[in-house]
Amino acid sequence: MPGFFEALDNFKNKETKKHFVIVEGQTVEVSLEKKLEIMKTGIGAWTIQKVSDGIVFVKKPIVPKEQKQTELTQAEKGITFYEHNPFWPIGTDSKGYTWQIK
Repeated sequence: MPGFFEALDNFKNKETKKHFVIVEGQTVEVSLEKKLEIMKTGIGAWTIQKVSDGIVFVKKPIVPKEQKQTELTQAEKGITFYEHNPFWPIGTDSKGYTWQIK
């Protein structure tokens, strides 16, 4: 087998593939397992936190629809209250209040 050992000496090792993820506009190099986890749950479910060691990916908290609360906000047309008491509505008028989800 002439030339086999010379070819083996000249053989270049295959470089390991680098995996990148774009979260919040930043491109970060991650491991394959972390990239697969982020792709599985979706990029929008993650946020980046900077720590003294580097960057850490943190999942955003999931708030169920039943748990979302409404708040009273001022609108162009809405409910008016007696002496600004939200438990005593008078009627509807311009520059009143409406209940909206946060």
